[in-house]
Amino acid sequence: MKKRKNIQKMKFFFACICILLADMMGGCVSPDAPNENAGLEQATEYVLYIGLNDKDTYNQTISTQEAKQTINAICTKYVTGYTIIEAQGGWVDEKYMLTQENTLVYYFRGACETDIRAIMEEVLLELNQNTIMMEERTIFFTYYGGMLEESPSQEGGGAYD
Repeated sequence: MKKRKNIQKMKFFFACICILLADMMGGCVSPDAPNENAGLEQATEYVLYIGLNDKDTYNQTISTQEAKQTINAICTKYVTGYTIIEAQGGWVDEKYMLTQENTLVYYFRGACETDIRAIMEEVLLELNQNTIMMEERTIFFTYYGGMLEESPSQEGGGAYD
């Protein structure tokens, strides 16, 4: 029964986070955009949803900033980069009470699953958490450096003549 309730909590938490992220991403993709990935690199991306409430007290016992510093220190032992988003999540506990908490969402590209699991193990202990939700997905990306301007005409005396 407790396992079933934990699954219900995680489903509710996941739904809240998905709604939050969908709202943040609204309008980013044109419905007419071609479904081609030409010129983009493919990678596996891992996303961790780390709630900040203590598993025993159901309250946040350290500041969000302190939690972020702790998690960042753990991450840099295993990966070379990540992106963080601060969010709020909610879930229904075993007493059917809505619990809301601050959540840190970490994105990793170019990491291996072994390193991500090592990060989760350490964070679980350091922040006294029951669970961390992990997503794994295939993404397509590129680094955009801006439009290159045409060089000034050699005629007419440019600034570097």
